[in-house]
Amino acid sequence: MNNKVFLVQLNKEAAQFSARELCAFGFNVDFEAEQPDRALNYVTRRLPFAVVIDLSTSLADQCLDLGQKIRQLLPSLQLPLVFLGGRSELVEKVKKELPGAVLTTAENLRQVLMRLSLAKNSPTNPSIAQRSVLAKAA
Repeated sequence: MNNKVFLVQLNKEAAQFSARELCAFGFNVDFEAEQPDRALNYVTRRLPFAVVIDLSTSLADQCLDLGQKIRQLLPSLQLPLVFLGGRSELVEKVKKELPGAVLTTAENLRQVLMRLSLAKNSPTNPSIAQRSVLAKAA
């Protein structure tokens, strides 16, 4: 089972804290805490089971662009994109431009990733399982 999560959180201390917290629940976490564009190289080479992108940073627009680039480069993969926080206009942009992306809070991240992991490893159609995760995360 692939339990690797890639976290794009442009505050190193917050990224380290989030990574430790998720590791405690069995996720293998790598993160990018400086430049969102570097994350694209990682994601295309390592193919984590999910990418978590924090929109509450000063570089939130670049982080949103990262999500769009991931979808363009890996359209056939059902790679879950999970977005944390962000200004309301960015949240609306995610909903419009990245259908299927999950929007959540830092407090609910662990539960969302656990549901996505269960859905991804479900013997049923992953797209149906992912839709159920989206409904619960909303």
